[in-house]
Amino acid sequence: MSGYSSACAVRWGLCLASFLGGAPLLAHADTPPPTAPGAALPAALPAAAPAVEPDSEPAPAALRPAPPPPVAAPLLTRQRDRGFALLCNFSARLFMIAADGSNTPSQTPLQGGVFGGYKLNRWVFGLGFDISSFDTETIYSDGRNTARGVVSNTGFVFSPGAQVAILRSSDQRIEFLGALQVGLGSIVARSYQEPELPVEQQVVDNQSTFYLQYRIAPGLRFWALPQLAFNLLTGISGDHLFTFIDNPSGNQTNQRGTTAFFLNFGAMGVF
Repeated sequence: MSGYSSACAVRWGLCLASFLGGAPLLAHADTPPPTAPGAALPAALPAAAPAVEPDSEPAPAALRPAPPPPVAAPLLTRQRDRGFALLCNFSARLFMIAADGSNTPSQTPLQGGVFGGYKLNRWVFGLGFDISSFDTETIYSDGRNTARGVVSNTGFVFSPGAQVAILRSSDQRIEFLGALQVGLGSIVARSYQEPELPVEQQVVDNQSTFYLQYRIAPGLRFWALPQLAFNLLTGISGDHLFTFIDNPSGNQTNQRGTTAFFLNFGAMGVF
């Protein structure tokens, strides 16, 4: 009986304290309420399951994705593969060897020309054109009278040819090339005298010429820009001039040939 009275006193004390202080009935949520003597204890909370750590082992190599292939770095400067090509060149003959042992008027130590065609990868095909002119003047005088004779010669040559890049550097800026060019042409001669001679004293010659030229050379080519390159060639050049004359005394054929080493410098643009 005394145990029941003490329990009731405790309950009334707790209610009075809650009414006077405004606190909740239980001061601490984690403090269990008093239990009566002989009452059963509450069941213990179940223990938390241990955390499962993730598998830290790497995946097998066979299951890993393959790395992407390396991307080649773009070339900063390269040549244009194809397009219209225009080559302006300047040639100098180092020395000349004439077939008859002498230099001929058809040979000049300095020459220039234009070569136009098409570039297709390593190859350049085209047609060259050269033109030259030289005059011969003769003055006659007997002390009182003076006469002058002029012979004007204009030569032209059409030269089909090809160039091929045999070796290239990794960036395609420097090439070792070979060149072959064959030229066919003629020389047109015109003569006049001052003062003009009488018709019966003029000598008329029906003259025609045929000009054959060839060039074989290795060289180097440097691409400064994708559309601009500079060439340097050195090789052998052959020149043969055939002259056919039909005059009153009969037909006459003259042949003159020369062989020379030459040096050629040119600039080529591809459009």
